[in-house]
Amino acid sequence: MELTVTVPTGDGNELRGLYARIAADRGLRCTARIVEGEPVPETLGPIIEMLQITLGAGGTIGGAASVVIAWLRNRSSEFTVRLNQDGKEIELTAKGLSTMDSDQIALLTEKVVAALSKQRADGD
Repeated sequence: MELTVTVPTGDGNELRGLYARIAADRGLRCTARIVEGEPVPETLGPIIEMLQITLGAGGTIGGAASVVIAWLRNRSSEFTVRLNQDGKEIELTAKGLSTMDSDQIALLTEKVVAALSKQRADGD
């Protein structure tokens, strides 16, 4: 199962920090890979298009989502990421995350998992 993380506006290079956090978390049971695009003229190198998170045996969307949310809590309030799993997409913003308590973060994580796991029964 694969989950992709993109940055709709702003600096996609911020995803390097998320990549490092995922790589350091051995309990997550997943691998992450940075996907770079073509270099933009007048820049020093390629830009990051997305972060691909591949869940291994025992890995869960909830585990990956909780790491993304924890990482996002440390970004500025204007920072936004998009999570995509099998064509289902959800957008998360850092705004308000830093003031949430652990119960609120757990509830948000559950909502993210539900949105990404939702079956296409409604025809979308």
